[in-house]
Parts: sequence; structure tokens; C-alpha cells
Amino acid sequence: FIYNKKSECREKLGLDSRPVILSAFGSQGAKAMNEMTAELLRLEKEAGYPYQHIHAVGSYGWDWMPRLVAEKGVEVKEDGPIYLKEYLYDMPTAMVAADLVIGRAGASSCNEVAVAGVPCILIPSPNVTANHQEKNAMALVDQGAAAVILEKDCTAEVVMAKIRELLE
Repeated sequence: FIYNKKSECREKLGLDSRPVILSAFGSQGAKAMNEMTAELLRLEKEAGYPYQHIHAVGSYGWDWMPRLVAEKGVEVKEDGPIYLKEYLYDMPTAMVAADLVIGRAGASSCNEVAVAGVPCILIPSPNVTANHQEKNAMALVDQGAAAVILEKDCTAEVVMAKIRELLE
């Protein structure tokens, strides 16, 4: 990584000292996961924004997700604490800045969080061959590096409880 210190990465991204959550579910996005994240952002607002949250929406959801988030009463501003991006062009900096990553469990994603050494909540896609994402996720769980929530059990409330458990 060009920026190998958390403080440098946070400064580059304009983040403050609150914990940083980074979430992404693929370059095109995943409809169900983006909808869950919109509700999660509402829960974060209700809690007084204890975290800064960077969410990569993906090209599929970019047309509708910002509107859904606004309908839930969550403001997205340049200075945060909620940052919606269609795509993150500097994922290494965002990963190092993060205190927690939430995402799918594809091989690349699992490798990225392992290299960055960032705790993560993995939500394996149920729509993959031979359930390989769940197997990838369990490899990190077995090393104490991840928590897993199956998509069928994944609600904003469940994710928020896991965030609190891991960060607080």
C-alpha cells in the first residue's frame, strides 16, 4: 500500500477519529445488500452516528440507492459521516483507514481484508457455484479474523448488533 498507516489513510480520506466502517458488495452491487445497508445507515443515524461509514454502492444501485437512503432520513454530505460512492477507486487506502469491513466473501475480497489485517463481517453470496463464498469465509472465521452472517439471516439489526460487538 502507498499509505501504510491508518492515520495517513484517514487524513487522506478526510475522516475523523470515530471508528470507520467500509462496506462493499461487488462492483455492480447487490440489490438485497444495498437495501440492507440503507436500513443500517438509518440505524446508525438513530444511534447518533457513532461511526463513519463508507459504502461502495456499485453501478447497479447507483441510480436508486442514494434516493432510498434519503427516504430513510439519512443525509449524505461531503464531510460525512456517511459516504456513498458508486465505486472506490482507492480501495487500499479505504481498507487501511477502516476499523471494520463488511462485504461478500469472494476470494479477492477475503485476500484483501486478510492482507490489510482488518476485522470483517462477511456475508457470503448464496448465488455462487458450490457455495464457495461460505467456504472462503469460514477459512477466515477459523483464524479468528472474521464473523459470518448468512444472507438469509442478514438484517440491518443483525449487522448493527455484530458491528457493536466487534467495535465496542
